Amino acid sequence: HVAQQYQSQRMAAGFPATTINSVMRAGRSVFSKKAMLCYNPAPPTDAIDDFLMVPRLREEEKLPELPTAENMEAAHKHLPAKPAFYRAFLLASYAGLRSGEICAARWGWIQGGAVYVGGREFTAKSKKWRVVPLAPEVLALLGDRGADDALIVGDDAEQTMIDLPVALGTLGFKSRTPVHSCRRLFGSLVAEASGLRAAQAMLGHASYA
Repeated sequence: HVAQQYQSQRMAAGFPATTINSVMRAGRSVFSKKAMLCYNPAPPTDAIDDFLMVPRLREEEKLPELPTAENMEAAHKHLPAKPAFYRAFLLASYAGLRSGEICAARWGWIQGGAVYVGGREFTAKSKKWRVVPLAPEVLALLGDRGADDALIVGDDAEQTMIDLPVALGTLGFKSRTPVHSCRRLFGSLVAEASGLRAAQAMLGHASYA
């Protein structure tokens, strides 16, 4: 009842369906399998089942925004002044790494002209490791190789990944998640050249859907 009232009141107030659904997802996480193990006494499952069955609102389908050629040109022009930012941008745009993967990426991941993601001290989102070939031009742009155990983006990698979206925004990137839009661009180009299954493998997705 509370969930349905929330949906109807927010819709009447003009909130977008995406925002309403986002809050509903957060509410559902309170009753995840892992969370349920922590409650004492356990909440009544019949009431929880009713809540989880409340359908999401229909969202307008929007095509994900990709960086434009002008965006990419601006990034290549301005980001080299900040090597950590530039390396992170390169790993997202030309290897399709996720933000968390970029944070964890070490020089030792790069072997024989490819970056090996996961399988060592880092576990990828898919729980599997993958190999992404790197063009020689990208390897050159990454600059001088550090020690195998050194972070590619530098010791302050987490802060870099917090600041990078703002930097990309100032360069004209329109996406709400500009770093992820670079990964999406990489996947789109792989799919166009080699098909969806190749893109799935390069991005580490569970399925090509």
